[in-house]
Amino acid sequence: MSADSGIDFTEANLDLAIFWSDGAGEHEGVALAEAFMVTVAGPGSGSETRIAWPGCPVAEGEPALRLGDAGLAIDAAANGLGQANVPAMLAEADIAAGRVRQVGDPFAVKRGYWLVAPTPQWRQAKVKALVAALTT
Repeated sequence: MSADSGIDFTEANLDLAIFWSDGAGEHEGVALAEAFMVTVAGPGSGSETRIAWPGCPVAEGEPALRLGDAGLAIDAAANGLGQANVPAMLAEADIAAGRVRQVGDPFAVKRGYWLVAPTPQWRQAKVKALVAALTT
């Protein structure tokens, strides 16, 4: 979910959320990892078709397979449908398992995954414990 979506924590009955964002915005938050992306492709794939998702669009007019999220982009790359730029943190296990291969070096981006919550929820013991568990 993007922090730009303006989720109402009260209405949604949420204490904590993970956003694809360039920061915590109006909420309290912490980055889950450094904001890096990697390009991934299937182990034997030679396809250079770009795989796009809302967090990583392709250039206007560039032929691409467009999917709903980075996880689906990794799946498509693993199945030989092209190359996808995805969050390094998200692709780490798939690369280690040999499901996809990394093409080139990781590169820094503005957005990354953030744990965020409004200040009252951020101060709750249960939220502090979850944040500690997810960031250690």
